[in-house]
Amino acid sequence: MSTVLSHVEMHSDHKQWTSKETLWEDEARIWLNEIDAALADAKKLETVLREHRTAMEAHVEKVGGLRQGRAAHEHALAEYEKGGCGEDLIAMAPKHEQEAEKHYQLYQEHERVKRHHYTALAYWQLFLRAMSREM
Repeated sequence: MSTVLSHVEMHSDHKQWTSKETLWEDEARIWLNEIDAALADAKKLETVLREHRTAMEAHVEKVGGLRQGRAAHEHALAEYEKGGCGEDLIAMAPKHEQEAEKHYQLYQEHERVKRHHYTALAYWQLFLRAMSREM
C-alpha cells in the first residue's frame, strides 16, 4: 500500500486548507477590528479610572470630615469626664442621633464603594494577566 496521495486527494486537501485559512484570516481581521475598538476604548478607560480616583478621594475626605466633625463632641465628652460642667456636651447630645445616621449612611456608601472598587480592580488584574500571556 502506497503512502503517496493521488492528485485528487492532494487537491481535496488543498481546498480544505484554503477554506480553513480563509476562515482564519477573516477571524483575525475581525479580531483586529475588535482590538482597534478596544484601543479607542482605552482612552475612555483612562477617563473612567481618573473619575474613579476622584470619587475615591472625595470618599476619603468624607470619611475624614465625619471623623473631624466628631472631634468636638469627643472633646466635650472628655471635658465632662474630667469634671467639667458639660454645657457643650448637653448642647451636642441631640446631635448624637444625627451623627449615628450619618455614620450609618457612610457605612453603606463605603460598602458600595468597596464592592465596586474590588470588582473593577479584579477584572482589571484579570485583563492585565490575560494580555501579558503569550498568544
